[in-house]
Amino acid sequence: MSYPRHATFDLEGRTTDPPLLIEATVSYSDAKPGYFLAIGVFDLDSGDVVGGTGSTSAGPCNSGYARCLVEVKSDSGLEYVQLLLAGYKPSMSMAIIAVLFDETKNLIYNSESDYEFTITMTATLALSVIVPGSVPVTVDGMEQPKGNVRLNLVPGPHTVSVPEIVKLDNVTRLKFQHWSDANNQTSRSVALIYRTSLTAVYVTQYWLDAASSHGNSTGSGWYDEGSSAAFSVPSAIVPMENVLGLLGGKWIFEGWYEEGELLSRSGNGTIVMLGSHSLVARWTPDYTLPLVFVGAIVAVLAIVGVVKRRSSAQTTRETRRSSRRRSRGSLRLRKR
Repeated sequence: MSYPRHATFDLEGRTTDPPLLIEATVSYSDAKPGYFLAIGVFDLDSGDVVGGTGSTSAGPCNSGYARCLVEVKSDSGLEYVQLLLAGYKPSMSMAIIAVLFDETKNLIYNSESDYEFTITMTATLALSVIVPGSVPVTVDGMEQPKGNVRLNLVPGPHTVSVPEIVKLDNVTRLKFQHWSDANNQTSRSVALIYRTSLTAVYVTQYWLDAASSHGNSTGSGWYDEGSSAAFSVPSAIVPMENVLGLLGGKWIFEGWYEEGELLSRSGNGTIVMLGSHSLVARWTPDYTLPLVFVGAIVAVLAIVGVVKRRSSAQTTRETRRSSRRRSRGSLRLRKR
């Protein structure tokens, strides 16, 4: 025979896990056609037949008790029986008994056979924890498979924990908000005094990436699904770095783009977070002042060059005049 040595009993559901099912194979011999084989489960404390139902290979037996009465067809053979118990006690000391009766249902003495066994019961209450399918639940330090959890636990305090953040991918996550009974702690104690069901409420969040190569953009972060996210750049004009910035070079804000499409020309904007978004601020360079400055320097250098060339030419002419005067003077001296 086979039977559960230990089972849990749901105090409110009045059910056991596993069911208190007794399976037995009974062999008999020296019987006569028309004899009856009686099989039943008895409570050793009271001596009574245990409540329940039974069935054999021939079909269901009398309802209300864990017993069967089967008419035998040959002088020897095997009978398979299943007995489902309905009585529950913390410790059930029982015996399964098989005996033969003659055709008038008189007991055949010395045909009795029995097997004693014990089933211990642990009283439990059902605890159900409802969560999104990707959320793991930990009960009394033991992590359960992801998704909804239903456990039969002994009455008393128990600890239930869920994670605050559950990452679904790089741009989507779940964030814990509160329990269905308004408790807002991710790890909490539950006083199990009756069947209890708790729901962990999560909100879906999406990532907003608001990137800018110039200036300090704001707005990047996680946002609740359906919420409005604000993004901005501090100024529509940002000075260039290094020498160009010193010369007045600047970046002019062009607009916010997403996947190459213009989203807004304003430096400040909002977007409804029905999914993740990746925004890029585009800038146009303005070299007007650096070019003017460079142009002015070029002009000054050109003027200086002209002046120098004119001065050099004047010096050359004066040198030539002086040379001619010295030559004429020398000629006069020779004639004398």
